[in-house]
Amino acid sequence: MSDLIKALRTHHRDDLNSMRHTCLNILTEDVLTQMKLALSAINRPAPKIEVGAHQIELSIGAVEQAIAKLNQLSPARPEEE
Repeated sequence: MSDLIKALRTHHRDDLNSMRHTCLNILTEDVLTQMKLALSAINRPAPKIEVGAHQIELSIGAVEQAIAKLNQLSPARPEEE
């Protein structure tokens, strides 16, 4: 295997590991935390619906951010072209 191909594979693997780490961080630190806060706000004896809705909006934003980052690294699939 040529040095160029080995270098490309290494960079691709590094990019993939970096994206995996970024996505896991977004899911565990942002989405999961916000969804737990939303559930807690809604399950109170006097539910705080506005707080719950706001936390859900924040978690949706975090998911959209992760999707955008993935789309930047991933080549377009044939059905998207």
